[in-house]
Parts: sequence; C-alpha cells; structure tokens
Amino acid sequence: MRAILPATVLISILFASTGLCAPSSNAVAPGEPAATPTLHCIGVFWPLEGDLNANATCTVVFRKAGESEWHDALGLHRKPPVEVDVEKSYAGKRPITFLGGLERWGGGTREYAVRHWEANYIAGSILNLEPGTPYEIRLRLVDPDNETAFEKTLEVATRSAPVLRTGGREITVSAEGGSAGIEAALKDAQPGDTILLEAGTYPGPLRIAASGQPGKPIVIRSAGGSPAVIVGEGYKKEGSAVVEISGSHLHLHDLDVRNAIFGIKIAVGRAYERANWGLGNRRDDIPSDISITRCRVSDVQHAIVGTANDCYIADNVLNGLASKVEGIDWSEGEGVEVTGSGTVVCHNRMRQLADGLSVYPNTSDQDVYCNDVSGCSDDGIELDYCDYNNRIWSNRFNFAGNNGISFQPHIGGPGYIIRNQVIGFREGCIKDRYGSSDVYFFHNTFVGHQPLKHGDRDMGVAPTDLPMRIYSRNNLYLIAEGQGWPVIDFHEHEVALGGIDMDYEGLGGYFMVGSSNKGKSVDPDKYPGSRYQGGVGLLIPVESFSEVAGVLEHYTFVEPDDLFEVPLPPYRDWRETGPDPVMRLKPDAPAIDAGVVVPNVNETFTGDAPDLGALEYGLDEPVYGPRPAGTAPYEIDPAK
Repeated sequence: MRAILPATVLISILFASTGLCAPSSNAVAPGEPAATPTLHCIGVFWPLEGDLNANATCTVVFRKAGESEWHDALGLHRKPPVEVDVEKSYAGKRPITFLGGLERWGGGTREYAVRHWEANYIAGSILNLEPGTPYEIRLRLVDPDNETAFEKTLEVATRSAPVLRTGGREITVSAEGGSAGIEAALKDAQPGDTILLEAGTYPGPLRIAASGQPGKPIVIRSAGGSPAVIVGEGYKKEGSAVVEISGSHLHLHDLDVRNAIFGIKIAVGRAYERANWGLGNRRDDIPSDISITRCRVSDVQHAIVGTANDCYIADNVLNGLASKVEGIDWSEGEGVEVTGSGTVVCHNRMRQLADGLSVYPNTSDQDVYCNDVSGCSDDGIELDYCDYNNRIWSNRFNFAGNNGISFQPHIGGPGYIIRNQVIGFREGCIKDRYGSSDVYFFHNTFVGHQPLKHGDRDMGVAPTDLPMRIYSRNNLYLIAEGQGWPVIDFHEHEVALGGIDMDYEGLGGYFMVGSSNKGKSVDPDKYPGSRYQGGVGLLIPVESFSEVAGVLEHYTFVEPDDLFEVPLPPYRDWRETGPDPVMRLKPDAPAIDAGVVVPNVNETFTGDAPDLGALEYGLDEPVYGPRPAGTAPYEIDPAK
C-alpha cells in the first residue's frame, strides 16, 4: 500500500512566509474556538493573536460521542495575517496584480478584503460525518515559540436533514385566490402546519413573512398531481421576484416558480452589508432554517438567492434564460447563492444561468455537493470573497461560457475542492484572480482545452489556473487534446515563497507561467527544458518544475486517451446541448492505485491505494443532480 500522510504532516504544510517578522509577537495566544455543524461536516474557527512567524500547528482527532476510538482529521489550516500595501497592491510578499490589482477595487470591497488578509486565525473542517450525530473533537495547538500546548475538546452534533412529514395541520389553498390566498393561510398557520397548494396558477409575487419553529417548520407544498405554479411579473421588470421570504423555519417543496428576475429571494437577496459582518462571528439577525426541495424554477435570471443561515436547498431543477433573452447582463445571474453560515446546497440541476452556484462574501461553513451544472454563460461556481470552511465536493461542472471554478479572489480559507469533475470551459477549469490563496484540492478531474477563439478574441489555452498557498493531492490535471499543452498555470513567485505543495498527481502536460506578462519575466534557464510559446507563456516540463519547486516527488504522467471508459467530450459552446458523460477510469488506467491516503478524505478505496481523479474505480459514482423521487432524506419520516 502507498504511504499514508499523517495528520501531523498535513497541518505543517501552510505557510511560514507571511512578510511579518516581529520576534516579540511570535508566541501564539489563542482565543476560544467555535464550531459550526452541517449535515456531513463540522467547521472549526479558532482566532489567534501572535504567531506572526506562522509556525503554530493544530492536530484534530474526532469520534462519535460514546465511542472509544479516535480518528484523525486534517489538521487545522494556519491562516496567518499578512500586511497589505494597497498602493503597491501587495498582500505580504505576494503581488495582487491581475486585472489591475487593488487600485481597481471600490473602498468597501477593498476594506473587506484587507480585513480578511490581515485576520489571524487557524481553521478547518472535519469531513464525511453522519447527519444528526453528536461528536467529540479534540484540538491540540502547538507553537514552537510557546512552552506548552493548548488543548480544547468540543462537543458538537451534526444537523439532521429536514423532514416533510411533521404531523401538524393541513391547510388546503386553491388557485382561485392566487398568492393572496396563500398569504392569508400563512397568517393563520402555526409551527408544524402544512399548506397544500392545489393545481393551478398563482399570480405572484408571493411574500412569506411567517415563521415556524426549530423542528416544526411551516411547509408550503404542492397538493400533488398537476403542479402548483407561482408566476411572477416578468423577467424584464427590474428587481421582480416570484417568491420573497423574510421568515425562518420554512420548507418549500414541489412548487413551480416562473417568470421574474428572481425566482426565490430570501431576505435582502444579493444586497450585502459587508461592514456589519465580523470574521468569525455568526450573524443571527437574518432568516434561518429554510428548506427548498424538488422545486422547479424557470424563466429567471437568478433562481434562488438570499441571505440566511442553515438552509437546505436540494433536488431542485433551475433553468435560466441565458441563451434565450437579449438585453439582460448574462455575466450576472445565479442558480443558488445564499450568503451566511451553515447552508447545504446539494443534488440540484442548473442550466442556462450565468453562474450555476456562488459562495460569495460573508459566507462560511457552506457545503455544496452532488450538483449537476452545465451550459451556464459565465462560471460553474464562484467562490469570490468568501470566508473560511466552504466545502465543494462531488459536483459535475461542465461546459460554461467562461470558467469552471472561480476564485476572484479567494480571500478567506481554508476552502476545500474535492472530487469534482470540471470539463469543457472556454477560459479555464479554475479562474484565479487578485491573489487568491488558501485552498485544498483533493481528487478532482480537471480537463482544459487547447487555445480557442471567441469571435475575434484569442482566448489562449485553458489550463487549471492555481491560486497561491495551495495543497493538492490525487487530482487529474489534463488538456483534452493531449500532452503537448500546459495543464497548470501557476504563480512563479510562489516557488520561492514555498506556497505550492503538490504530490501524487496525474499530469497530462506542461506547467506554465502565463498569468503575469505571459511568463516573459521569468528566466527560462531557471527551469531546464522550458520554452516560450507565443501568446501562451513559458512552458515548463513537469520534471523541471518538480526539481526547482521541490514538489511532486510522486506523480503519474498521463494521456487522456488512456484514462477513461468513454472519450472525453469535444469542446462545445455553452449555448449548445450535448453529452455530459461521467468520466470513469478504465480498469487498466495508469491513474488507478496511483494516489495517497489522506486522513478523513479518502480512506475508502478498492485497490492498493486510492485512484487519481474524481471517481474511484469499482465504486459507484455520486448521483449528480436530483435524486430519484422518494429517496431523499427529507422524504423519509424517521418516525415511521
């Protein structure tokens, strides 16, 4: 069996180079850690003072309450503070130059980002947990500049999935009364009641101000049979929304929502008050515990957006108008974007929107998994300006107009990108802007394309554009057209700063310095065997990059044609429909058994070691998009 990376190794990887060196402040002084649970994860945030040399580490072990055996998790991620020079666009020693640097940002945005870069904390997530289960977590913080370690034990229970069958009253509403009839029923509703909408059309907007109670939500759902359709005032009416929610403890199920700028808008929608959000502080003056399941949202620019905590958005079908309507800015438009803490977004299908998903400012501890996103005009998912412990796993992002995963920029951290299939993007599998950093990549399948043109614009090559301060294991980095192209675009100054930690990867081509001046500022003699390619950048052989950067002791050089059961789909424009295959490994693929075990990430595998890429050979793939009717957890009453 291949080597297993212990948690104590994983926590020591990131990153001693901060640009700060005050010896008197090197000893760590920890505050109180806080934990935020979702269904399958627990995020930990531990504020610190001192440790400006960033050499403190924190191991994590966990167990179910009442059990004796402890299990290793990934260690907490050290997010050291860095000094930000706004005039020169520097964060610590790292230049923030792409697209003009900080001077192009507005004052509020710049202040918000600087506050995150200057924050001093250690944070991380425990993954793959069981819903509705209490856990014990042990943290051990060690700093070589302190004489003693700091230990904390947390007792945290994961959340349970919502349940539709609450046992309360049933109130039936007919379409004759329209949305006013629904609102009248809501005024008389009690926690635990279910409002059943008979088939028909309900002119909107529908405004939901009522609230249930924890464990007793007010449910609004179709009565069954033909759909209950709530229709808005039109997608050309500025600011229009079909459904507006201001209450908490609500569950919308099996509704058709159509025809407005916003399909379902929660609280203030996309209006952020960044000055009122404190890093590490959960804001409780916003709605919470809103479930939206098996709904169909169509003919909208934004499907489900809002500001709330602890929502559950699952098994919905969300269709926009990106390729059908002129006169709307289709760089704007979200499938799901909910700002806040603790929201779960899973098993949704998104099509014809600008971005399938967004994890945006003031958002922490959000889980995004098993979604099926294709044919969007901008990006598959954006993690722009988000906070810590956002976890993106087992999604399928295929064929968008620009990028697969956007960091523009990623200023919090850690972020987790795990077991995603990312294929067919005009610009790149990953978009890295303005000094993004602090991201873990495990078991993803990234497939870019050779240089493309968009009208008269030369889009260049579309590799995976890695952020700074990254930790990467067991991924496949490919170009669909073969090994003659660069597969990874990296920040050359990160080599000197030690911010690249990659090993046990499947690589299908060159490394590239292209994000700054097309690599012309780098002496090619530094990387033996490298060469400039016009309009692309400095192409660097893998073995040369490995030797200079001191990484990739173990890697597998792969050819896309030798990896998968089916051929990679050819590039297509996002407006076109086509196959979105699941890229399973062939039984003799060189990626099989070529990975390494990572605690709490991939202990289940079929061979001598984990495989590379999103799918383990011999195991079932996830259900991408909505699950079969009756199989989702909220459809199964645990009392029966």
